[in-house]
Amino acid sequence: MRTTLMMLVVGVSCVLIAGVAAAVEVGSTPDGVLVRDGFSRSAASGFGRADVGGTYTSVYGRLASVDGGTARIDTQSGHTTRQYLSQVSVRDSVATLDVVAPAVADSGNGLAINLEARGSSSSTYAAKFRFMSGKRVATTLIRLDKSGEKAIVLDKVVAAGVVPGDRWRLEFKVEGTSKVTLASRAYRVTATPPAWQLTGADSSPERLAGSGAPGIRVYLSSATPAVSVKLDDYVVREVAPPGPVTPPPTTPSPTPTPVPTTKPTTPPTTAPTTSPTTPPPTVTPPPTTAPSSPSAVGSVPVGSASYPVPAGAVFVAALGSSGGSGSASDPYGSLVTAL
Repeated sequence: MRTTLMMLVVGVSCVLIAGVAAAVEVGSTPDGVLVRDGFSRSAASGFGRADVGGTYTSVYGRLASVDGGTARIDTQSGHTTRQYLSQVSVRDSVATLDVVAPAVADSGNGLAINLEARGSSSSTYAAKFRFMSGKRVATTLIRLDKSGEKAIVLDKVVAAGVVPGDRWRLEFKVEGTSKVTLASRAYRVTATPPAWQLTGADSSPERLAGSGAPGIRVYLSSATPAVSVKLDDYVVREVAPPGPVTPPPTTPSPTPTPVPTTKPTTPPTTAPTTSPTTPPPTVTPPPTTAPSSPSAVGSVPVGSASYPVPAGAVFVAALGSSGGSGSASDPYGSLVTAL
């Protein structure tokens, strides 16, 4: 539960006794709601005390009142009224507000309704919803501080065909510290909520990283004629940071019963049968004729040799005579005679 301490000055018999502190508890409901206001009361100036969230701090409250179950802003050209809940301090939040669409004239920049977050007396984030000429609604995401208005995301038309008297829902979401993300959307209450129509981020040194108050600011362009607008069902919920994701419990699978393993029988290996190989026939090489050259080496077959008779040869023959001349025609009869 979120708790804020507020100093109260207690009056007794018109004597002021200072220094008495009382604790005012402003906490979220079980569904995370920090602010809930159906405006089921009467207040002549300002919004008074919300159903949940404490009392509104009112700036230029004479333009604001509560009666008949709705809040009412009687705008004046060029003027602003702001109602915020300083007793609520929240960092990450999403706010919703129902608006009865006003009959805005075609001149000027129309009527702006801001949903604020992380606000203080000098700064705030806001989603500015501008009901403008042409029956349109445009949105801008901004940061307001002492230096003025800084657009995080520029103006964008998010709805058309707005009929005066129709009930519209405005939403604004803020999250983060080192990078503050902003998102907004506007849609008819009877329609299904669309995706966030405008998103942006602020990572500048001037970003508002801490907690602050939620609130509502209404401004009418100086060139737009005065118009009244009704507000209802203002709700602010705290956005819890995402926590660790717990996986669902896992039921262990039963251990399967082991099946006995049978040693596989290896069949005998049969040697492959090789077909007999028929050797190739032996080829007999043709006979080689010895060269007739005198330089040939080796012998020739018996009976085939033929030699020339040298000059001066002595012939011997069995029929020769010892008195022969040893010539072919008159051979010697023996070797003894020839020698």
